Amino acid sequence: MKGVSEVIAIILILMIVIALAALAYTWFSGIFTQLTGTAGQTITSTTATMGTQFVLESAACNANPCILGSTLSFTIRNTGQPTFDATRTTFYIDGKPFAGLPACAPAATCVAATLANGCSYSCTRVLAATELPKGCGGTPATTSYVKAVIASGLEQNEIIVC
Repeated sequence: MKGVSEVIAIILILMIVIALAALAYTWFSGIFTQLTGTAGQTITSTTATMGTQFVLESAACNANPCILGSTLSFTIRNTGQPTFDATRTTFYIDGKPFAGLPACAPAATCVAATLANGCSYSCTRVLAATELPKGCGGTPATTSYVKAVIASGLEQNEIIVC
């Protein structure tokens, strides 16, 4: 009975094993490249978000109580490491968003609305009927809040001072 010689059989088995190993390497390296790329982007984004901090420094109404046509003024300050775009900040009074953007301006030492560490952004808003706070009578039942939410989702609250 004739068959494949032992040397040829060993060579064929080695070639099959090497081909399978190469196929497995190619498949796994593609998966790991994709996973590490996605993980790297997530780590970069998370690190930037963790370093971002800001403070809603003040919120004041020029009338007591705040009424239609009163001017509400507030200031946010970047206290973290990365810069953020203050124009992408959303403001709320007692949970109600402003109907339109407030008039805001960066501090003189800041470049436009890109807030580096220590820069502040002051805003004023003439209150519309839909934005009136609960009141500023000084009792807990009538305390009102301004909330600022930056693009990364961080938020700060401040009591409105009349």
